[in-house]
Amino acid sequence: MDAAGSERAALLGISEGAAMCALFAVTYPQRTRALITISGFARRSWAPDYPWGASDEERRSFLEQIERGWGGPVALGRRAPSLATDERFRQWWATFLWLSASPHRPRSMVGCGLPWRDEVRVEGEQRMVHVEESVSIDRPIEEVFTYLTDIGRQPEWVSIMQESVKTSNGPTGMGTTYRQVVKFLGRRIETNNEVTSYDPPNVYEFRTTSGPTRGQMRFTLTAEGQGTKILQSIDGETAGLFKLADPIVARTMKKQFAADLETLKTMLESGVAENSAG
Repeated sequence: MDAAGSERAALLGISEGAAMCALFAVTYPQRTRALITISGFARRSWAPDYPWGASDEERRSFLEQIERGWGGPVALGRRAPSLATDERFRQWWATFLWLSASPHRPRSMVGCGLPWRDEVRVEGEQRMVHVEESVSIDRPIEEVFTYLTDIGRQPEWVSIMQESVKTSNGPTGMGTTYRQVVKFLGRRIETNNEVTSYDPPNVYEFRTTSGPTRGQMRFTLTAEGQGTKILQSIDGETAGLFKLADPIVARTMKKQFAADLETLKTMLESGVAENSAG
């Protein structure tokens, strides 16, 4: 919109696009003139607070129908039951599907949520986001741990972080508290955090005590010869606006983790982190 010089826009979201347009409208109300949704839904998959969603078994069955019958009138009974026996319309629908995409493409689009069940899972009445990424760094584990746990310097390698300030006295360790400001999915978010596990040079873990995502972030470091392997993981509960977009949150986090760990690797291996400290 900025590139096009558009200050406000009317949003039209169809199917999966409805949730994205709703998310944009709530995040940027001053940029939204109107919101129109067609055949929208909050999520595809079943959850305790969303019984209208399809189970994994139902979705897999639908994917099998796509694989077996693409090029024919697939799912016409669901889309237009009153026309399901109209031969002329059946032929039109089959041609429309065939010309729109190959059989692989719709399967990958419709089934994209299934692999993410490991990253957005249900525990009791809550939906939990789980994301993890890893990287190998050609630097000693002690050096990596020291830089990684320097709270004030985390904005140097965490792309979304704007501020990171300790709110407790003394060196970093169990019980250390700090405040951070990040920009995530277009929103400025302030969080308060507490270190819950600190075992140099192997484990650094903290929990978020305030903000739209509550959970535990853990860094596990393992020596690999003269280098270090880092496993970063988070288990969190989304709330408010972000609860609507669990899969989006998970995917965005995963991409962010991968990019940030690569930045961390580059800074340590190139000596930039050490030089900037001096």
